[in-house]
Amino acid sequence: MALSEGQGYGMYINVLAAENGWGKEKNFERLNNFYLAHRERIAKTTTGLMSWRMIEKRGKWKVDKNNATDGDLFIAEALLKASKIWHNEQFKDEARTLMNDILRYEYNPQTNTLTVGNWANSKSKFYNLMRTSDVIPKFFDDFYQETGDQR
Repeated sequence: MALSEGQGYGMYINVLAAENGWGKEKNFERLNNFYLAHRERIAKTTTGLMSWRMIEKRGKWKVDKNNATDGDLFIAEALLKASKIWHNEQFKDEARTLMNDILRYEYNPQTNTLTVGNWANSKSKFYNLMRTSDVIPKFFDDFYQETGDQR
């Protein structure tokens, strides 16, 4: 089984290791390829959001139809850092797509906070729920520096 949170942690740890001279772009690319292969589809459109849970059975991955904001945040931050470390525009483009989709699908404009996932929409009793794992000020500062979007 793989969870988007674990995927985000792995990608983030890899770029932190690269900042210290021993993380490899090749390893990051492998993690990134798994992320890219398991993004959430909404209304027949592939988003930047990662599906929350994937379960492998007999060599095939069964993918949940929901996502988790904290996993998306770690993936976006890892992609942004990777783009700077390895001067890779593709990682930067993927980070921007993911940051935009976080605000498009996981943002509550009434409270100016992130929701727990795209499934916690205005019709959900969890729309106003806030988890500490979805509040990472350092990431938000980096996202603002990249996009200029104050949300």
